[in-house]
Amino acid sequence: MDGNMSDFSETDFAAELREVKEPDLPMLVKLNSHVRTSIVKYFRLRDTMLDTAEHAANLQLLVARKSQPMASLCSQGCGGIPAALHLRWMLIWREITYKCLSVIFAALSCLLIWSELTIAHNSISPWAVSYRAAKDSDMSVQIATLIPLTYLCSCAFFSLFRLQLFDYYHMDSKRRTGNVSLLFNGTYILRIFGPIGANFVALVGVDKDTIAFQKVIGNISVVPALGDGFNTYLPILISIFALCVLFNVYHRILRFLGIEVFTYWSANDEDRLEEGKRLVDANSSAVRDESADNFL
Repeated sequence: MDGNMSDFSETDFAAELREVKEPDLPMLVKLNSHVRTSIVKYFRLRDTMLDTAEHAANLQLLVARKSQPMASLCSQGCGGIPAALHLRWMLIWREITYKCLSVIFAALSCLLIWSELTIAHNSISPWAVSYRAAKDSDMSVQIATLIPLTYLCSCAFFSLFRLQLFDYYHMDSKRRTGNVSLLFNGTYILRIFGPIGANFVALVGVDKDTIAFQKVIGNISVVPALGDGFNTYLPILISIFALCVLFNVYHRILRFLGIEVFTYWSANDEDRLEEGKRLVDANSSAVRDESADNFL
């Protein structure tokens, strides 16, 4: 089956079926596999579309209510304390919380890049300095290592779970993720645990002979060309990728190659935005009515 979402009549398999007068057993097996795959894909895309329409309907209701005073909204009946808190969260607290989190994550990202650039000189690495300052207390050591390690793992896993390679590797809600995608994500999560741990040990400047992690992975300095030197200086390249993201280099390269990329800030996407609005409106009328009854 083709990896794209083209019409079945345009596929090579459909042309092959038209040429066969009486399908044999291998052809029927192939057709059965095609139908089963198409059913799974249909339900996955249907759920995605319904979730998008529901989210759009809720956002439209929020936009309509944002201009009204909060006291007026609550006086109309919020359906109890949980619904009132949810309404305040969506209209007031969420924006403030997200802004605060963005500042915190930006600071952690700057500290991460700083630490990666100074991985060979731990005396000026912020995470290495904080680790050495906290060595006198077990609790302080746990905090000094948990925060950066958690942020490192969160960034890696979040990017992995959002990875979409054509129509094969993607994570979907409502138990619609395929077996191949689950195995792919599970395999790569297990694979990146070791490199993240080795990189973190180098970041904080821990004596490798005193930790159990080093006993598990062994002495990597004996590996030709890929030993301590390679693992020390390769993370410096993260600064290049960070600058590419900051200055939107990836989108510029794709646009130069003629590949369409959806962005919220590009004026060239206005037609696609209008098309998306029409698709959402066509599928969200029932969802919007239900949301209006249940939101407040």
